[in-house]
Amino acid sequence: MRKIKRFAVSLLAAAISLSGASVLAANADGGSVGGNVPKVYETQFTVGGWIQFYDTGKTSYLDQVRELARCGMNLIDAPNAASGAKGSNSATRLVSEFVKNQDEFYAALDAVAQELNMYYFYQGSDMYDFDACYEKARQLAACIGYHLKDEPSSAQMDALAETVLEFGGGDPSRWPFVNLFPSYAGATNLGGTYRDYITKWVNLVGSENMDYLYFDHYPFTQTEDVRSTYFSDLEVIRDVAYKNGKIKTGGFTQMGSWNGMTRPTEDMARWSMNSLLAYGLKSISHFCWVAPSYVAPENGGEGMRDFVTDFEGNPTDLYEPMTVLNWQTRQLGNILMNIDVKHAYHTAKTPVGAEALPSGFILQPGKSTDSFVYSIAYTKDTNEPYLLVFNKDLSGEAKEYRFNVDLTTGIEKIKYYKPTDYTADTLPDPGDLENTLLAPEEIEYDVSGGSFNDTFKPGEIKIYKLLGDNLEIFEELNVPESSHQSGIYIGPQKISLTTGDNGAKIYYTTDGSFPEVNKGTTKLYDGTFEIGSYGESETYTVRAISVRGSDVSRVLDIDLMIMDASRNIAQGKIGKFLSMDMSRKLEFEGFNGSAANIKNLTDGSFDPGSSTLSTKEVGWAVIDLGEEASVDKVTFSMWHDWWFGKVKIQLACKEDFSDAVMVFEAESMQNVATVGKTVTFEPKRARYLRATNDCKGEEKQSLFTELQVYTAYDSGENLIADKENWSAVGGGNFTNDGTIIREADEYQTSKWDKAYSYNAKTYENFMIDAKMSIDVSDPGAWGYVGVQIFRDSTDVVQSNTGKGVVVGIEPKGRALLWNGSREIGPLDANIVGWNVGHSFDFKLIVYKGTISLAIDNRPVMNVYSADFLGKNGYISIHSGLLPMTVTKFNVTLLGDDFAFPVKGQAAAACADTKVAVERYLSEKEVLKKLGDSVEVIDTAGVKHSVSVTWSSDEYDRMKTGNFAFIGLLDAAELENLGISNIYGIKAYATVFVKSEIDRSVIENLLNIVAGLKSYEYTEDSWAYLQLKVEAAESILADEFLVQSDVNVGMFQLYDALYKTLEFSGDLTALQSAIDEAKAVNPAFYTDYSYADYKALLDDAESYMTQSFKTYEEVKAKAAALKESKKYLVEKIAEGKEFMEEKPSVEPLDKEKPGCNSSLALGGITGILLFAIGIFLKKR
Repeated sequence: MRKIKRFAVSLLAAAISLSGASVLAANADGGSVGGNVPKVYETQFTVGGWIQFYDTGKTSYLDQVRELARCGMNLIDAPNAASGAKGSNSATRLVSEFVKNQDEFYAALDAVAQELNMYYFYQGSDMYDFDACYEKARQLAACIGYHLKDEPSSAQMDALAETVLEFGGGDPSRWPFVNLFPSYAGATNLGGTYRDYITKWVNLVGSENMDYLYFDHYPFTQTEDVRSTYFSDLEVIRDVAYKNGKIKTGGFTQMGSWNGMTRPTEDMARWSMNSLLAYGLKSISHFCWVAPSYVAPENGGEGMRDFVTDFEGNPTDLYEPMTVLNWQTRQLGNILMNIDVKHAYHTAKTPVGAEALPSGFILQPGKSTDSFVYSIAYTKDTNEPYLLVFNKDLSGEAKEYRFNVDLTTGIEKIKYYKPTDYTADTLPDPGDLENTLLAPEEIEYDVSGGSFNDTFKPGEIKIYKLLGDNLEIFEELNVPESSHQSGIYIGPQKISLTTGDNGAKIYYTTDGSFPEVNKGTTKLYDGTFEIGSYGESETYTVRAISVRGSDVSRVLDIDLMIMDASRNIAQGKIGKFLSMDMSRKLEFEGFNGSAANIKNLTDGSFDPGSSTLSTKEVGWAVIDLGEEASVDKVTFSMWHDWWFGKVKIQLACKEDFSDAVMVFEAESMQNVATVGKTVTFEPKRARYLRATNDCKGEEKQSLFTELQVYTAYDSGENLIADKENWSAVGGGNFTNDGTIIREADEYQTSKWDKAYSYNAKTYENFMIDAKMSIDVSDPGAWGYVGVQIFRDSTDVVQSNTGKGVVVGIEPKGRALLWNGSREIGPLDANIVGWNVGHSFDFKLIVYKGTISLAIDNRPVMNVYSADFLGKNGYISIHSGLLPMTVTKFNVTLLGDDFAFPVKGQAAAACADTKVAVERYLSEKEVLKKLGDSVEVIDTAGVKHSVSVTWSSDEYDRMKTGNFAFIGLLDAAELENLGISNIYGIKAYATVFVKSEIDRSVIENLLNIVAGLKSYEYTEDSWAYLQLKVEAAESILADEFLVQSDVNVGMFQLYDALYKTLEFSGDLTALQSAIDEAKAVNPAFYTDYSYADYKALLDDAESYMTQSFKTYEEVKAKAAALKESKKYLVEKIAEGKEFMEEKPSVEPLDKEKPGCNSSLALGGITGILLFAIGIFLKKR
């Protein structure tokens, strides 16, 4: 398939424009200058096709364009591509008129396209040269874009995005068309997940620069009715487009068969097109409209056949139905172009990666087995709601369905937009759309009874507008949001939970169990709750769900590590200002625009413009810490960078400071702007702090911006003190005096690997408490400092890919994880309140797959990866390009008692069940075949066997086909397993009732092959035949066999036998007999005797041209020709009558009648070919 769609790109580079007279129709001259054309593709729904042309010697190119317009297409995707020549080894070719003269080709096409309200993409031999392309395209009024690339890999995207931006920027009125891969293209092409691939393209081009997000995915395969990833791809396209400015989307239908793919029936073709509409696509291209020429796989082809027309343009059974559907889709185009699908909900069984229908949604199916997609969409400007209802059935009769409507939403009516039931005689006129392509009929349904009925064909879609004065539509519930993210916290935490869903309540647990309404430890959220306490090192898990009626959101999981650490116990305490003798209160005011609020003193802010207070005279600022504590650090700031005299800071346990201890004193000092001055000392017990200063030494006032007091904290093993077990690696210049580690080299931009390795032991589950500083002032400096963990050996540095992980901090205040070649953590782990150059607390927890980092007691990053599980290794301090100082580096080992609570799980899905049964089997016997247990997959991905009770309200043993059964899971068994079924998960089974299959033709073909001798054929062609034999036998052995499967196997086996199998025997004798027979002059023999001889000659010549031959038949035909010459009757001399009877020609092998003779084998072949002809005619 990719080979066909890459046709233009692969050949155009070599195409040569030939001069000469145009062979296009006479009306090809003229055509207005296009210049900057209106962007019609922004307002008109476009329907196109890949390979829309065939041999222009049979029907002129422009007449083919007219026929495409008649068929409801208004876009020509690849105007210069046509199906290949008959018998060619190329499935496609360039249109001959294009090859002769590109300029005249496009001028003629443009004139006819304008006449028919059609549009096309420019394709030429100069693609990727914007100036050359634009110079031609600007002359073409109906040219709406440039066909740039089909199915780029992730690796090609960067360069391609530049090309798209060049074309889009240089010619903003035309669409630079690019079509993306499906997910089954594989990880090498995608460069990650499918969402990664699609998102990368949107990010590179920019949603604001993107006309369409176009992709392909062909759903109908020989192994799956619908490819299992089809709807997940559609959901990724819809979701990424919607969340990036509601980009318009487009895609391809599947209209034929090729290797491994199933040709769609009329119902399936309708399904293919409408499934795309259900996900909001606004441009559709048919793959293909005209069949590419058949090229067998052994010749490098993909075996394409039977699309909407064959490769010579002859209509197939899909031609008229798809013509009608094209026009009906365009009739609905104004609605489709003006709405965006927000959600596409699946009823019954939800495919992997798709959205399940919420139980509280406005529309619910009448039967649980009704298989639909309900898409909720809103108009772009007025936000009016629409429903697109798509029937997922692939086959069957049109059926009436009941739809239940939730009247509490305020819905009063629905309006159905009914497209016209066109026929071949009533199609719109492409040249007069205004008067012939009329708006769809509007039909209002009364839903006041809570339901309505409507009839759907398989694969049909219907568009409804929802009407009501106070309409409120409940969509899928969102996961609750939390005030906290997973990570490290210090002391007690107050958790807030919120939901933006109207009418929803939040339920939560803190012990790891899965929240369930009115069960276990689950609580209804009614306001902020607190977990943790100071001085502890514990783990907590908060889990929460939103609930509205029976609708339940996915679960919120937050893992919190409440740790002990040095903390600012002055934060938020209310201070006061006292005179120097502590006898009276002093008046104060806001300084330099700051408010006169005493809270500024301890609010955590160092902002000199909003948080500074001034006293009316020199005095003390006094803070009561609330309780006595052991403290070892004070940070203070007076104002900006001014000079201050007589600076003193004292601590005391008594309120009158009779036991005061001086922790800092300076006769004169300059304030440290923005971050304050930090003073550390040996731990001291204190409850009170007082500070004073004389602003500028003028003895007029004291200024205070911030006062902070930190508790003493120490834990783990002090590795700095173990200085004998450290060594510099990567060119580092480290010093260690047992109390401080420094890398004092000046900042540079070449030595990225500088590090300081601790070599005494390796670590697995541990916590690092460190105090560091980056000793530069420029936040734009390159590099990062931090630690490297999981190091394989003591000489590993940051550039050794896969041998360790660096947890680093950049001077600009962003944290990162680096594995030696790329970042493996979040890209937006920015540190709150960061100032380069200040000393910061670095707390890192590495525990059973989780890496969690806090800077200055605030969580920054929390990453879990199975790749980290069980990892251990050496630790190093990483400096790289930057000078740094480390004043603390303690490591604490973490045991099993640190583990998070065991998380309860909920049932998330059930494994598919499918059984095949004979027709007329009772439902009781079917239930036995289904079994009494199913595999249940929980929210952690663990599988469990659970008892199930099956039932079906549609099984009919008198009919053949697929029937749905629903299984109820055993609630008591789930409870014993500790699994919640809060999502109401059910099991689904497909019971296939076998139909009568006509196997006669394929079995006869297999019988013929069984009678052949391998040594009579070339090795490669015989091996290929055996592959098709194995495929045919596998098909016949499939208990889920349907007639279309048999047909595919039959066609492939027939082609391998009669078109591919190459005879390797000696044909000299037969050729000699043919040559001898052709030398006979019929004028010398009677007509009736020569007629028999000529029949044998013709048969022999025909046999020589066919691929399939046998040694016995070659020999028999040569002998027959030679022997029959004996029975030629010479003409009698003039005037003499011949009175004897006509001699008879006896069969050569009288004594060997039956299927063992070569002639009998030929006879069987003839009969078989006749049978296949009848079969194909029936088909």
